Amino acid sequence: HGGTMLVWPDAARARAAVAGCNRIERFDPEKPSDGLFRRSLVDVEVDGESAPQHALIYHQRRADAAADVQHFPRGDWLEGGGPPHQD
Repeated sequence: HGGTMLVWPDAARARAAVAGCNRIERFDPEKPSDGLFRRSLVDVEVDGESAPQHALIYHQRRADAAADVQHFPRGDWLEGGGPPHQD
């Protein structure tokens, strides 16, 4: 399928990295519904691992964009020809 999963060698470095990602995405864990992006904990399949792994993803929730949502059921956005083109 596709994608990149970042892994850190210990919990302290993981917390620092997630805090950095939160700043980049302007996500505030104290106010998770305020900002442009949301963060969700999901289970992902990782090559070479027998069990799903937990991962954080950042995503947008726009109530007015339901018709514009493009789904990638197998997880590979390139499979569908890449991101939608803007006219």
